[in-house]
Amino acid sequence: REAVAEQVKAYRQVQYIAPGWRSENSKNASGGDHSPRQEREEYQEADMPGEKEFFRCTQEMMACYERGDYAGALAVTERLSAAFPKQAGRTDYWRICLLARLQKIEEALQVFREALDASLWWSEPTLRGDPDLEPLQGLPEYERMIAVCNERHAAAQATSKPALVVREPATGTAKPYPLLIA
Repeated sequence: REAVAEQVKAYRQVQYIAPGWRSENSKNASGGDHSPRQEREEYQEADMPGEKEFFRCTQEMMACYERGDYAGALAVTERLSAAFPKQAGRTDYWRICLLARLQKIEEALQVFREALDASLWWSEPTLRGDPDLEPLQGLPEYERMIAVCNERHAAAQATSKPALVVREPATGTAKPYPLLIA
C-alpha cells in the first residue's frame, strides 16, 4: 500500500517517474520503436494528453486501495490500463500488486509475464520491497521474472547516459525565473 501511495505522490510532484522501463529497441503501444530515452522524453512533455484524467482515475484507485477495497482498486486500474497504454509501466505494476494482494497469484504472474513480453521491467528493490508483492516472493516463476528484470536493468545501466533537461517557464513569465531542481 505504501509503495503505491508513494508512487502516486511522486508522480504528482514530477512529470516523470517510471517504475517500469522498456528495454532498448522495444515497441510502444502503437508499435513504434522506442528507446528508454525516447520514452522519458515522451513522459516529460508538459501537456501529456489525458494527464488530468489519468491523475483523477489514479486518485480514485488510491481511495479504493486506502479503504481496503482492493477489488475496486483493481477495477479502476484495469480501466486505466486500457485507457492509457503509455502508462503501462505504472498500471501493470499496480495490477500485479493488486492481484497479489487479492491472492490471485496466477493472474498476477500472468500480468507480469505479459509486461515482460512488452519489454517492461522493474528494479529488484521495487519487486522485493513492496508488501503487496509478498505472496509472490519465493515462487519459482516470480524469481525467474525478477532475474529477467535484473538482466534488463544491467543492460540499461550499461547503455544509459545522463541527460540534462532544462525547461524554461512559459512565455510571459517575469524574470528572474524561479529555481526548481528535481
